Parts: sequence; structure tokens; C-alpha cells
Amino acid sequence: MKNFKYATHPKIQNLRLPAIAVLFNAGKAGIFETSNLPDNSLLVGYLDDQPVITCQTEIPEWVESKDMRLWQPELEPPMLKAVNRARQLINWQENFQYCGRCGTKTELHASEPAFYCAKCGASFYPRLDPAVIVAVLKNDEILLAHNARFSNNIYGLIAGFIEGGETMEDAVRREVMEEVSIKVRNIRYFRSQNWPFPNAFMLGCIAEYESGDVTPDGVEIVDAGFFRRDNLPELPLPGSVARGIVNAWINGELKGNI
Repeated sequence: MKNFKYATHPKIQNLRLPAIAVLFNAGKAGIFETSNLPDNSLLVGYLDDQPVITCQTEIPEWVESKDMRLWQPELEPPMLKAVNRARQLINWQENFQYCGRCGTKTELHASEPAFYCAKCGASFYPRLDPAVIVAVLKNDEILLAHNARFSNNIYGLIAGFIEGGETMEDAVRREVMEEVSIKVRNIRYFRSQNWPFPNAFMLGCIAEYESGDVTPDGVEIVDAGFFRRDNLPELPLPGSVARGIVNAWINGELKGNI
């Protein structure tokens, strides 16, 4: 298995070709090897010594392309890191072409991994949005919820972004109360995942049910309940931190975390 090393700067110069290209277009990603680098490409990093570049452009017809979420369970961890990093760099490139302070067109900083405004001096770095995702356990059951945004009948874990001033534990308590009206206790960190949809950094947690009746908010969550291992609904795709946590619970790996 190859190792992935992140590039310290996204500027492309003096690369040893061919490179691995991760191209994005119309919500899909294509991965292939090439010696022809598209304009406006960014350097993602290196799989061993082979460079990985990314760009938002047309994907050649002969290259397999599909939704980013569908790539998640298929790629080996080093390649998955490269693809997720690529998606975040493209989001960053799209969102900071112009200065948010004065409106001037930005350019890549010469030495920092940032888009820079030569007029007012503002710098814009790739962003991460920290979020929590939590498995609430009650005896031998796990809380699963169906989000209104899901286009299928998948049930996942309660999740949400961390607000300014909150700790991880604060965010877990608030999100669970807001979305399903129950209290939790004994909150523990379990594992994390980079989730580039578009810039989330997921902190996977385990919590213990304390009190209250599960009542979906009817806005984000339309159905929720505690499920046993023998009556689970349709679960999130493999490769997601949600599925990883649920699988760990199914396999009995969460004992001792609460």
C-alpha cells in the first residue's frame, strides 16, 4: 500500500510526471494518471513519490466518474486521503477567487498555502468546519435517525457543527437535545474523519442516554428511535464515520467507552 504525503503548498512547479489527477465536474470525481496537467491545477500531495494534482474541469469520457460519496468505500486509505484533500482544495479555490474584504481578485501566496489579496493584504487559507457525530447508547440499543435531507431510507447518527464557544461535549449535548429532545451523559471521543462535504472535520463520539423521550424536531430529523442489533434499518454507506461507529457498536467494540 502506498503512503500519502500532503503538499506543503498547492502551487505546481517542477513535477515529475505522470501525475495522478483527481478532477471534479458537475458533482462527480474522476481519478486517472496523466502527463497533461489542466490549467489552474493545484498540487494535493504525493502517493509515495508520484504527485497528485486536482482541478475543476471536464473529466475525459474514458475515465470513470461518480459522486464523491460513492468513492469513499472503494478507495484505499492513502488514495482516499488524497481525494478528500483534493475536494477541499477545489472548494477553497472556488470560494476565494476574490477577496472577501475588498473584492480584488486573489492569487496564490508565494510561500503560504493561502490565496492572497495584493491590494489589502488579506490571506485566505483552506478552511475546516468542526462537527460532532454521536452514537447515543441505551442498554443494548443505539439511537438512529432519518434526516429530512436523505433521499433514501437511510438512518444515521445525530450530527451537527460545533458553534463558537462550545466544546465537543457541549455540541453533542446541544445537538442531541435540539434534534431528538433527550439528554445524554458520559460523552467520549471515539474517532475522527475528514469529510469534504464541503469542509467538515467530523469528531465521532459515544454518549450514554440519560433521560427524556425521543421526539424528532420535524425539521432536520423526521424519524428517530433506539434500535437493537437484530432490527437495524438501512445504514449509511461504508467509508463514512457514521457507518464506522455503528459497525463498531455492532461488533461490540464500544464496550468500555461509556
